[in-house]
Amino acid sequence: MIPHTENQALEALVAYIEETLRSTCSGAWTGDESVRQIAGGVAEFCLEQFSSLRIPSAYLALLTARALWAVGEEEASRLFVMAHCPPDIRKICVPFSRRPDEMNRCWKLCAAKILRSSRWVSRSDGLMWTLDMRRIEWSSGQGLELAMRQGLAELIQPIAPVWDSFSGRGELGLLGLREQIGRLINRPPQSKTVQPVAAEMRGLCEDLLMRIGKSRGWQGCPEIVELSL
Repeated sequence: MIPHTENQALEALVAYIEETLRSTCSGAWTGDESVRQIAGGVAEFCLEQFSSLRIPSAYLALLTARALWAVGEEEASRLFVMAHCPPDIRKICVPFSRRPDEMNRCWKLCAAKILRSSRWVSRSDGLMWTLDMRRIEWSSGQGLELAMRQGLAELIQPIAPVWDSFSGRGELGLLGLREQIGRLINRPPQSKTVQPVAAEMRGLCEDLLMRIGKSRGWQGCPEIVELSL
């Protein structure tokens, strides 16, 4: 049973989400009766994840937008994203707004903090995104090289549309690549064993982005930047 003070906090959160939804998405609903249910569902999930119910506003906005999309309120979800989500989430959502499967994939990557916009300024006047390699679970049963090759392809292919409006200009940062390889093969990140594997993974990403760019008509191609911890 939820304690009284916590129950009050939960009700306050539900009311806040519901009010924000109604003020932001008025006129975009296909079913107005779902607003309270969506607000309650998001609040209950937050209760499970954050015992104090002190939710980071960016994360709360992301959860709410995803909940809208999940129940088919796509236009309301887009309105909510543009009004309340931080710039990096907006940059992700806009290119994918007509493809629910791709949009959900990138939302999940952002929520897991695997994909995020970089704090570094793009050197090519484009868009820089970072993959946090430390947060990715690699299956080593089929061999490290093959696992990382398949894993990187599965991560990069779905996020390609973020560079479309820049015609491929920008960077893809690989954060903690050598640290992750070293962990998987039980070697120090700067060891001679790790370095060639890291170079091969960077080359794999470059080749993949070049093929993607050709198929999407990019004039450039995102540069691969290895970021250390």
